[in-house]
Amino acid sequence: MKIDKPDALRGILKAASALLLDFDGPICSIFSSFPSIMVADILRSIARDRGYTDLPISIQMTKDPFTIFRHSAILDEELARALEEAMTECELRAVETADETAGSRELIYEWNKSKRPIFVVSNNSVKSISKYLDIHELTTFITGISARTSHNPSTLKPNPHLVRAALQHLQISPSEAIFVGDSDTDSTAGIEAGVRNIGYANKPHKKAMFELVKVDAIVNDMTLLAAAAR
Repeated sequence: MKIDKPDALRGILKAASALLLDFDGPICSIFSSFPSIMVADILRSIARDRGYTDLPISIQMTKDPFTIFRHSAILDEELARALEEAMTECELRAVETADETAGSRELIYEWNKSKRPIFVVSNNSVKSISKYLDIHELTTFITGISARTSHNPSTLKPNPHLVRAALQHLQISPSEAIFVGDSDTDSTAGIEAGVRNIGYANKPHKKAMFELVKVDAIVNDMTLLAAAAR
């Protein structure tokens, strides 16, 4: 397993025709100033207001809004629709103050110099990603966005659907793309789609996680990727 190895990173990036980037993590920390637990509490409140007062303890305790959203789809389609809309509104607020990941802008700039496409592949909403890119003047550097557009959570990662949609838009084979993500859902989606994967281990425990799923390389700092793309 290649961890923070500049030569290995350069080789992987050089061989790729397109770069796929997860949003929350590799590009920014979307909930850095609007904590995800606040979003989760909002979603739980909506569920309770709609009569779902006996949620499983795991759903009552989770800090992850996506866990609640996925559970809502099991309960009721209209509830899932309402929670997805609320989550999108929260994301739109969150991106206004989201911290940019160090090295992400440099990576996007360097990759753009090679005239190869960049696609954002994310479980976050297309609307919030587009807003972030506009705020940070990155829109012109991004070829496209493959992200959440509906209240159906089954199409989100770890399902490879969003990765495959990006590949289809780019009209390239999986072997031509490299996907950078910071979670096991990213690496699972990427592996199932057949693309090469770089795990962004922005927390210590993630190195072991990425080693377990056997990504192609691991990096703990996006500035290293930016340097490798230079």
